[in-house]
Amino acid sequence: HGEADHRVPIEEAEQMYGEVLGIQRQVLGETHPDTARTLINLAFVLKEEGRDEEAIELARQALQAQQSAFGEENPEIATTMLVLGQWLGEKGQPEEAETLLQSAVDMRKRLLGESHPHVMVARVALGDLLVDQGRIEQGCALSAGTLDALSEALGEDHWRTAGARSLTGACQAAGGEREAAEANLLLSLEKLRDQGGVKAVHKKQTLIRLVDLYQEWGKPEEVDKYGRLLAAENPGT
Repeated sequence: HGEADHRVPIEEAEQMYGEVLGIQRQVLGETHPDTARTLINLAFVLKEEGRDEEAIELARQALQAQQSAFGEENPEIATTMLVLGQWLGEKGQPEEAETLLQSAVDMRKRLLGESHPHVMVARVALGDLLVDQGRIEQGCALSAGTLDALSEALGEDHWRTAGARSLTGACQAAGGEREAAEANLLLSLEKLRDQGGVKAVHKKQTLIRLVDLYQEWGKPEEVDKYGRLLAAENPGT
């Protein structure tokens, strides 16, 4: 899992998953793996609709169901921890987010090996959280090597690669490498330009990083340009 199914309109997807979930709860029970998968799929649909709190609650239910169904170690548990951790981080709950994301990193390492792309994705998610909290050294240590690994595994154009590139740019900016940071952040933004829904957070994050870079660099025209883009895409930012 990982995305809402865009072959059907979002309202129809919500209705479909809701009906399936009702049947699965009756027939299979709350803790069956299939019930858990439908819970997380429905959570993604609600997240796409901007119903963040409901999505988080369903993701929590899915995690509990998966832990009951699979025990403590399973790739699906790690993925739900990753998703829930990212969503909690977005909602300003960094402590619980960090615990979940660190657990996702560690579990994926144990299950898949240190160099697996899924481990790299989890490291980027945790690195993003820490860097955005100002914990630059820890976050950038997690970032190291992720861009090259994801570029090779997924390709330069993949949104996950763009997310790793954005974090790399943030780390370069923190280290005073302005030109390198600018290049990586602008390329990340270009690759994320058409991303919406649950992926849009990476675009917002990259715009914020560009504004911060240009403010520190003393480039008011660029601050204004990317600040306007940020405000247009994220009203209230």
